[in-house]
Amino acid sequence: MTSPLQQAPILSALCIYALNYFFTFKRIVAEKVTRTKLSATLAVITAPWTFLLPTSWFYPGM
Repeated sequence: MTSPLQQAPILSALCIYALNYFFTFKRIVAEKVTRTKLSATLAVITAPWTFLLPTSWFYPGM
């Protein structure tokens, strides 16, 4: 079982993808294939990957 902090980027990426696909790019990009690729790319790039960094790097002694 993985910790919630390891699942956070995946959940965030899914939310970002859904919001981009269904709301942000719905009127701007008419083609579904292009809209899917664009939404997926932005979801992967903008996911909060810093959740996977150990806090000991930033707060020594914890």
